[in-house]
Amino acid sequence: MKIIISHDVDHLFWSEHWLNDAYIPKYILRHTRNWTGRSINADLWWRRIRAPFIGAPFNHLEELLIMDREFGVRATYFIGMRRGLGMSYDHDAARRVITRLLEAGVEVGVHGVEYTNSKGIAEEADVFRSMMPGGTAFGVRNHYLRWADNTLLLQATAGYQFDSSEEGVRSPYVKHGIFEFPVCLMEVRLLPENETVGIDKVKMETERMLMDAERSGITHFTILFHDIYFSPLFPQHQAWYSWLISWLRERFEWSDFNQACWSLA
Repeated sequence: MKIIISHDVDHLFWSEHWLNDAYIPKYILRHTRNWTGRSINADLWWRRIRAPFIGAPFNHLEELLIMDREFGVRATYFIGMRRGLGMSYDHDAARRVITRLLEAGVEVGVHGVEYTNSKGIAEEADVFRSMMPGGTAFGVRNHYLRWADNTLLLQATAGYQFDSSEEGVRSPYVKHGIFEFPVCLMEVRLLPENETVGIDKVKMETERMLMDAERSGITHFTILFHDIYFSPLFPQHQAWYSWLISWLRERFEWSDFNQACWSLA
């Protein structure tokens, strides 16, 4: 079984949210509820809620690039091409991030907002294509893993090579001429932001999921980890991911989406 690591880039800077959406008030309310419910301590609550006001780092792309490189991970980063659902950075910011990631030698794709509108899906693909070297094949993962019966057909028509928006422990498959790589494991399903689940329990559940998948014959196991959680503000998430890629390297082979598409074609 081969492992595909991916990172959804939902946010870049706190400043992009002040005038564009209600993300920061909701963020503060969510973590205040975690504190009053005694699921995080006062120190962690204070550090989280003051972060938007002191300009604390929000994205952690550079830290992930360093960590992934250390363990030989060939990660894929999905970048938004349209504002929506709390994702509020613009095309200029996206272009700068894509340039940096390509310089680092990693794979990039679209973090899609549209998933049922053919025009919107095509527009996101076209904007992304204009930021990429000519002829580069790329794929998409929809924000919040949004999915409909006609999503794959519309994405294939827009020229995407693959999608990774379905959730479930399944091997990749082809439909409408496009590869689908189901998200087999996403960190937020195991590690809530309130940190009420012990890290040792999460590690055991992670190992169980991966070993069960291997025994069942899954060919490629896709993992999603959001870069904003590779942060001291989310110590359990950061510790889990650091442990995970070390544990995986000793047991499985790495892949990325494009390589997997070639091997499965």
